[in-house]
Amino acid sequence: MEKLITLLENTFEKQIVDKDSKKKFKELLSDKKVKPEDLNYLSHKAFELIKKKPDGSVNQFLLDWLEDILNIVNFFRVPESNKEIACFSPQNQCADTIINFLKRAENSIQICVFTISDNNITKQIVECFERGVNVRIITDNDKQYDRGSDISYLAGKGLNIKVDMTRHHMHHKFAIIDNTELLTGSYNWTRSAEVYNQENLIITQNTEFIRRFKNEFENLWKQMEEHS
Repeated sequence: MEKLITLLENTFEKQIVDKDSKKKFKELLSDKKVKPEDLNYLSHKAFELIKKKPDGSVNQFLLDWLEDILNIVNFFRVPESNKEIACFSPQNQCADTIINFLKRAENSIQICVFTISDNNITKQIVECFERGVNVRIITDNDKQYDRGSDISYLAGKGLNIKVDMTRHHMHHKFAIIDNTELLTGSYNWTRSAEVYNQENLIITQNTEFIRRFKNEFENLWKQMEEHS
């Protein structure tokens, strides 16, 4: 982000975004580490630079500069339709939506679900773990030994799993990847949910929702016991 701000300020001083600068902006913004909030900050910073100019000193060159910056930033914004996903079982292939969601993870996955028994989802979780993604799982103790449950299998693969050991249920169904996308809804990660049940599933990049669900995950992680 520091390089982007430096480039922004340099082009502002020159009052132009030339061909080389546009190329550099696109190279930096193509980095997968650049988040939607970074794009928002870059836009905010551009307006801030304009506002700091004394009255009467904002000329056509600077207005053209601002337009170029906003066009570049908006080019890298993910269309809203791709940010927010909703699907319903049994007809909308929610399991595939979960699998594709997990495939996008690069650094971390936090899974907090009542039960996991869909082998295809389990296979994808293991693949993420084996390619170096930090995977943590929270699940309910009453469901971990159910027939078809994949929790013991996942633990045997070396994944870090914690369980709720109270008389009540840990009934959440959500997951977070890379602290940038949240998946949640009524959908349990089971074949019954995919084939028979009336369930719902959403994916969002809403930063406030992600923050609150991440806090919930971390609070539960401190309370839960290691799978044994």
